[in-house]
Amino acid sequence: GGFWCVQANGRCVSEVGRVLLFSESVGEGVLRVVGRSRREEGNRLVSDLSKLAILGTGGHGLVVADAVLAMGGYELVGFVSGGDDSAVLGIAPVLGDDRDLLELVTTRRVASVAVAVGDNAVRKTVIERLRDSLPEWVCFPPIVHPVASIGIKASIGDGSVVLAGAVVGPGASVGECCIVNTRASLDHHGVLGDYAALAH
Repeated sequence: GGFWCVQANGRCVSEVGRVLLFSESVGEGVLRVVGRSRREEGNRLVSDLSKLAILGTGGHGLVVADAVLAMGGYELVGFVSGGDDSAVLGIAPVLGDDRDLLELVTTRRVASVAVAVGDNAVRKTVIERLRDSLPEWVCFPPIVHPVASIGIKASIGDGSVVLAGAVVGPGASVGECCIVNTRASLDHHGVLGDYAALAH
């Protein structure tokens, strides 16, 4: 795991295994993805970080997809979930349940996964299971909607989601696999622990 450190007009790097993820802040501290390296074995491409799958097809899956598409830079390959998929119909294909993620990784070179599970305890269990079962180079990048505001010297942990209109103040820290919900605010130097959620 790792953190994307967000600094105004700066470039941010997170290293996940042998994969480097690059981002930069734009304007008023807004984060956008600007590049990703690809891990290679010999001349064979084994992962493509621009290809992303979302686990979860409920309402939270919908808002995570909205953030991913608004960010740009990702190809949303599809959703995986064992539940009701009516909320995300027409956005991207539903490709099975979480047991099918390994096949997506190996056959379609998906190397980025966003877990759209609203319940904190369930999200923790799901992500721990995925980290145990998927190859080590699969990453869970932070998803930050471009109209969220990220302050200088703030940090966003891997797997976390910061939704539209949210504010992460200067020097604040969002842990791994958190949710900062629509229009929620974490003030300066605030700390949101791993697998926690913050609502408006």
